[in-house]
Amino acid sequence: MVLTLALASNIEYVRGRINGEAVAFEQDLAGSWVTNVDQSSDNRYELDLEMEDAAGNIGTYHETIVYVLPRFITDRTQLDIDEQTVKGYLNASDMERVESNTELIAGYLAVPVTVKKNWKTGDLPRVSDFKRIRDNVEKIRSGYVIRADTPETPAQPLNTWQKWNDLEKILYDVFWIYFNNLNNKDYCGEISAGEEIGVI
Repeated sequence: MVLTLALASNIEYVRGRINGEAVAFEQDLAGSWVTNVDQSSDNRYELDLEMEDAAGNIGTYHETIVYVLPRFITDRTQLDIDEQTVKGYLNASDMERVESNTELIAGYLAVPVTVKKNWKTGDLPRVSDFKRIRDNVEKIRSGYVIRADTPETPAQPLNTWQKWNDLEKILYDVFWIYFNNLNNKDYCGEISAGEEIGVI
């Protein structure tokens, strides 16, 4: 994962630790400081950095950053089931991820949903949990724009890897379209469809 910092223009060197791992930053052409770090499972990044300016002054920076960008798993296969990989099981972290993603995306769209938080190892999902998850995803799917190839909301029971791929693909597609639409702004004079500008 790429971590980018915007710092004062007189900074010449940035080094330190992120989540306890030593890192060095490089300045890109735009003037931002970037480094690659392993993605944290909980999306928390503890920064303990030193910054040095042109005069040799060293300042420290301590911060905890929490990214709320959702993570989606849409590539489960039969091989995951056969070889019993992490993606071949439905566990508390999967339930937590889907519920958190659902809540986050529904919040952006102002779609009312009900989620269960804090799934723990050993919690057994009930039929009502699967129904709630499926109904929430359907509300999100029907409440916003989707792609032509966005899957239909799967029917109950949610008992195959294909259905879980479809649930997360729906969430991914809506999230992707929503944020790309936010960045797709039109300004005065940029759009024309058969218009002609008058000549004086």
